[in-house]
Amino acid sequence: MRVFLCSYSSFTMAVPIDSVSSITIFREETGKKIEYNSENGNTYISLPLLFDCGAEKIKHGIIIKNTAEMKIDYSAENRFILLTTEIESETNISDASIFSVPKNLGVTKFAHCFSSIIFNNNKEGLILLLNPLQLVKNIQKELIK
Repeated sequence: MRVFLCSYSSFTMAVPIDSVSSITIFREETGKKIEYNSENGNTYISLPLLFDCGAEKIKHGIIIKNTAEMKIDYSAENRFILLTTEIESETNISDASIFSVPKNLGVTKFAHCFSSIIFNNNKEGLILLLNPLQLVKNIQKELIK
């Protein structure tokens, strides 16, 4: 599986490339976990704030592909943009190194964003595989409340 890797202080996040529409540099400041822009309908999700890593600097915006499951339109607007630390690399992760998130971690809100744990002997150490679709569904539920 091809992924983008973004490092945080205590873990590395892997974002599946097949869920990414495009990437952008993000230079603005944000103090909110979730910010909705009513002008273009985009929803910005600050992953450092969502993961309680507020000291981490946001460098990139990862624009998630629209899918039928998201129940949003397919225009250039109304997108979900994940604000994250710098995308450090693109790599291929073998299926043999990908393991499901343990069920006892599933009770934490944090774990609902990730589909798998990847144990890697390289410098990245623990890698968590983001589930962008599940994250977007959780955010949509929060926005409706």
